[in-house]
Amino acid sequence: MDEIVRLGQTSQAPANVRATYRVVIVDYGKAAAVTTLLSQLALQTLQPESVAVLDNAPSPRSDEAINAALELPFHVDYQHFPENIGYSRACNIGAKGECTFLLFLNPDIEFVSTETMRDVIDQVLALGIDGPVGVSQRNPDGTFEVVARRVPTLGAIIARRVPALAPLFTTSVQRYTAAYANEHTVGHAPIEPAEWLQSSFLLVPRSTWKQVGPFDERYFVFMADVDFGLRCWNAGKPSHLLRNHCIAADGLRSSRGGVLDIFRSRSLRIHLRDALKFFLCSRRLRS
Repeated sequence: MDEIVRLGQTSQAPANVRATYRVVIVDYGKAAAVTTLLSQLALQTLQPESVAVLDNAPSPRSDEAINAALELPFHVDYQHFPENIGYSRACNIGAKGECTFLLFLNPDIEFVSTETMRDVIDQVLALGIDGPVGVSQRNPDGTFEVVARRVPTLGAIIARRVPALAPLFTTSVQRYTAAYANEHTVGHAPIEPAEWLQSSFLLVPRSTWKQVGPFDERYFVFMADVDFGLRCWNAGKPSHLLRNHCIAADGLRSSRGGVLDIFRSRSLRIHLRDALKFFLCSRRLRS
């Protein structure tokens, strides 16, 4: 495991602590990616106790492809919602049980080391982190996904989703996306609190999930992780990005487009609608 460092101090995981975790994966037509991800979880030296796969695609059922491809050492709870109940509600349904941690994963996340989960959880326990945790995510082109962010302004959201309008909100976008380092750094990576983390890889202590509450189901998919991170921040359990660990991500965003895509792209319209809900409903969280 990379050396654990916080403000120049090293630490070790507590002895005789058996941490368990449950994985929650919300799928929409990515059965092949889910199959790959499950096979990689099976190779982890610290395997999940169970995995929930919530399939929101109209058809076909992805459990047939998954079951045909894999014999897994852990139990998989598969549920199919052809009407598409949304990301937030699906996550909440999958987040059951009494494990130490919940791990929310996008289907197209890939583990590049079989030690990742053991090392990350050991580090979280050693440092006593009780808020959400993420790791660096390397895109196929070698860049790193902006996982740790500040709470955005409405202008920053519009600029990120409609690039043609970005010059109008340059300062807001920079404040939103450039507040924290996201690049993978081996060894001495400072571990600092962040306002929120992208939920493509989000490790949450079960105790914090119970205290702060689940994802807000008013958000169909987008902004649920922003709202959750902000509630954790306000509860004194801020998010942390462990940059001395790295996974692979596809780097694609279904919520980005141009002005015309507001009318053509359903996912972009959902994002903007969820963003408006956030700014209308979450003023008390941001005060």
